[in-house]
Amino acid sequence: MKLNKKSPKTPHFMTLCFAVAMASTGFAVAQTPSSGGSIEADAVQFDEAEGTLDAKGNVAIERDGQTLRADTVLWKRQDNTMDASGQVILTEPDGTRTDAQRMVLDNQLSAGEMYEMRQTLPNQAWIKADTASVSDSNIKANDIAYSACPECEDPEASPLWQFKARTIDYDRVAQDVRYRDVRLEVAGVPVLYSPYFVHPGPEVVRRSGFLNPSFDSSEAFGAGIETPYHFALASNYDLTVRPRFSEKQDPYLVSNWRHLTRWGEYEVNTYMHDSDDALLTSNPDESFNFGVKASGSFVFNDWHTKFKLVDANDDLFFRRYKVDSLDKMESNATSVNYLDNGYVQVAAYKYRSALRDETDKTVDVILPSITHRLDFDTPLAKGQLSMLNSLQHNSRGLGLDITEASSRLTWDRQIISKSGLVWDARNALQLDAYHYSQKTGDPITKEGAPKTLAANSASLQLSYPLEKLSRTNSQTITPEMQVVLATDNERYEDIPYTSSATLDLSQGSLFQFAAPQDESSRINVGISHEMNHVNTLDTRFFAGQSYNLSSQDHALRTGYGDGSSALITRAEIGYGPANSRFQFSQDLRTDPSNLETLRNRTTAQYRRDGFSIGTSYSFYEAGQNGDDPKKEQTVQMDWQMSKNWNFETSHRRDLELDRNVMSSAQLVYEDICTILTFAVTRDYASIDNLEPETSLSFTFVLKTLGGTQ
Repeated sequence: MKLNKKSPKTPHFMTLCFAVAMASTGFAVAQTPSSGGSIEADAVQFDEAEGTLDAKGNVAIERDGQTLRADTVLWKRQDNTMDASGQVILTEPDGTRTDAQRMVLDNQLSAGEMYEMRQTLPNQAWIKADTASVSDSNIKANDIAYSACPECEDPEASPLWQFKARTIDYDRVAQDVRYRDVRLEVAGVPVLYSPYFVHPGPEVVRRSGFLNPSFDSSEAFGAGIETPYHFALASNYDLTVRPRFSEKQDPYLVSNWRHLTRWGEYEVNTYMHDSDDALLTSNPDESFNFGVKASGSFVFNDWHTKFKLVDANDDLFFRRYKVDSLDKMESNATSVNYLDNGYVQVAAYKYRSALRDETDKTVDVILPSITHRLDFDTPLAKGQLSMLNSLQHNSRGLGLDITEASSRLTWDRQIISKSGLVWDARNALQLDAYHYSQKTGDPITKEGAPKTLAANSASLQLSYPLEKLSRTNSQTITPEMQVVLATDNERYEDIPYTSSATLDLSQGSLFQFAAPQDESSRINVGISHEMNHVNTLDTRFFAGQSYNLSSQDHALRTGYGDGSSALITRAEIGYGPANSRFQFSQDLRTDPSNLETLRNRTTAQYRRDGFSIGTSYSFYEAGQNGDDPKKEQTVQMDWQMSKNWNFETSHRRDLELDRNVMSSAQLVYEDICTILTFAVTRDYASIDNLEPETSLSFTFVLKTLGGTQ
């Protein structure tokens, strides 16, 4: 039976009679000492004279979503307290559970004393204490332990990590957790002591304070530690500074600024270090090293704007400081306005090579770059008509600056006949105008270079998909042929820096339309085959070739050739179900005269639940990607060793020069309370004064702390 009373107006005499009557049956129910609740117990005794209510046996008191369970509860009306003992459990509406041997609480079950207390928070973090004083705004405890790790089944075992302290003061309003005489134990072993320590409470999402440190080691810095500090300056912007202290160098400072505005967001990362170490600079006259990386995106009215900034005082800054190993630093900004029938884009670009010296062909800055596209609403001869206009200025530090204005008119139409033949027709007309800005000492001059040019190209493509279906598999064979007719574009070769167009023969580009000034008359043929077998085998194969009908010469690296092009093939195989699958792909470019391989890019991977291993191989004959042949292989593995452990490794090797390029391995442990990361990287590159180096890093993250201070 259960009795709920929302008013304390029941006479004490009636309550006593009811309790006595129920006690005789071995089960009793009475009203709670406070309004809006209920009480259940095996037996209840009410002493009118003393103003006490004594409930014994499976006592359960409910009030406003709270539940108090105990072996016995003694309510004292005069003190407005409830003394619960035995197996005491207090459950809060948010899921917080507190176990204790004894609790002396007020009528609201929100304040009082607890003995041999253990509290489990909603995020599964827990606090244990010998004694604790609890109120709506505060918890104070003595001889405590705190961790976010689940307790071990063996009561004698220690969690992965825990804080132990003489006292703890948890300010529920300010969400501060303060410790006195605290030590950090890892697997039961003390590793850190502090007379005072404070971290945000479990409800804190973000707050100023120290973040988890990380440890690393490198040739230039030696062993080091990074101690990030986060400044939560406002709800929409913050700053994190990451000072790094090492045995060989002065402190190295990294900062991260983030800002969310009404128009968008941006982020700025800066890297600063004062050092004249030869391993950290290529200019002995400069001791202050500086790098910046920034990015952001905004929407102003109808303009969608993005930017990226990457720059440093040294070409090899980011390599020296282990930020990244990119060969080029590129900064750009683009702003696009999407119209109902096209778009307008304004952009700027800045390039800086990290490995190669600047030449007269090197483009340093493109500013401005303006593009306008218009798709006409009215069809022309049942085809789509579109126009693309552009204006671009290229600046070079050593060569000739060129400004180019271009306008291209394109018409497209597709027809599918009743028999399944697919016809694609296209025509592109382009007009170009150039202006040359010569500088003293330019190796390229403007004499004789054309200032206005025009080009036109047209194509007709025919494909005929043939499909065969059965209960267990499907097959599709698609032969394709394309005829391209283009104007003689030899005069475009007289434009500085544009005489060798960027063309690269592949399955994706064979039937694509190049820009009219780069196009030549040719015939393209190809055939593809695709098969899908139910839950077992998927295969795709393509072979194609291009035949030059013009007198235009093509560079060897393009693959097109002066007569027939190289033969290109692509094969893909997938075998097995999704949870245990093998995949293979290969792109080949072959000399048709002797079947000599010019390019070979091959990948193979096997993956199953929690495990994958793969390799990639690339080969370029001399002239295909530089003057020298290139041959390289990469092997990668990702192994989810268990629920908590993950291992990744990769190795990259230059087979042509018979030397290693890069090796790395990373071991990660993650559970509900902790992240442990150990990584080792070996960079074999010798660039400038950088020699092969091995780097080590270690990160230990304690979850649910929200940061430390």
